[in-house]
Amino acid sequence: MDSMDIFKHIQEATTSQLKRKQKSITRLFPTFPDRVKAIADNGGIRLESVEDELWKFKIHSGTKKDVWYDAYLLFKDIIPTLVKVIKDRRLWVGDKSRIDRKKLARKFMDVVDIQIKCSCPAFQYWGPAYILSLGKYDAKYTDREIRPPRIRNPKQYGAFCKHLQNLMKVLPFYTDTAMKWLSDFYEKDIKAFEKETQEEYGWIKKVAKKLGKKKEEEQEKTEESIQEVHELGSCMLWVENKTKELLSTGIEDFTVVEGYVYFGNIEDENQVEHTWIELSDGTKLDETIDQFESWGFYREDIKYLPEDRKEYSPQEYLELCKKYPI
Repeated sequence: MDSMDIFKHIQEATTSQLKRKQKSITRLFPTFPDRVKAIADNGGIRLESVEDELWKFKIHSGTKKDVWYDAYLLFKDIIPTLVKVIKDRRLWVGDKSRIDRKKLARKFMDVVDIQIKCSCPAFQYWGPAYILSLGKYDAKYTDREIRPPRIRNPKQYGAFCKHLQNLMKVLPFYTDTAMKWLSDFYEKDIKAFEKETQEEYGWIKKVAKKLGKKKEEEQEKTEESIQEVHELGSCMLWVENKTKELLSTGIEDFTVVEGYVYFGNIEDENQVEHTWIELSDGTKLDETIDQFESWGFYREDIKYLPEDRKEYSPQEYLELCKKYPI
């Protein structure tokens, strides 16, 4: 089956719509998170091929040994999305000579509309194929699934199978892959849109030169400061050094937290492991949180996940660092 044939069988929906809809899946399968985890334990996900619009993945079964399913991820309206993202000046380097390619890739992956499909039986028979074909999810291909899952999933919980759930969860970690993919297939477009954006905003810089100069200088200083922080290493290394520093000054009333941060809406599941320090009054000490801005997220969109966290006393964390040095 060539890529054009595949396109005809892929349902269409936006990432945010799907993820919000997917939250209801545990009403149908209370153990769904464990089923998703089993996929990672058994073999996980492999990116098999990349085309100009289509990525194909192999995703292992969560229950059967040596069984892999095909999953397709089609990016829709790539050019209009690139234009929109490239016009966001906050994603450009300090001197506005070019857009930061990693921020571009991260933001693109976050906002682009996608279409998905899995070859597993559950996708067809437990509702995802039908749910993704509903008009409110903008599935416009002619071979939509018109048979609702009246027996297996009559209330139409969820949006996709456990294999696609796994894919959606790890997709934010494919930023480097997306960056190379955009460069391989859309380099000329990106450069053209960069030039158009520079020309479009050129008059703004002339009019606001005096007013904006100070702000730009402050932003550049902030970016330099962030870079210096990150040169210290990972969040774990920074926390280890900060813990030692606090203890050396007699401050012990704090906790080291190993948890997650998320981007945008909590239901989107754009979650990444992160480590920080919390004082007894709840104040967070975290000088590496800005590292995620380089992924294309704005600081105000980076938030701490309130659950799924481990807490350590300063002494416990330092013992852990000795046992597992960075």
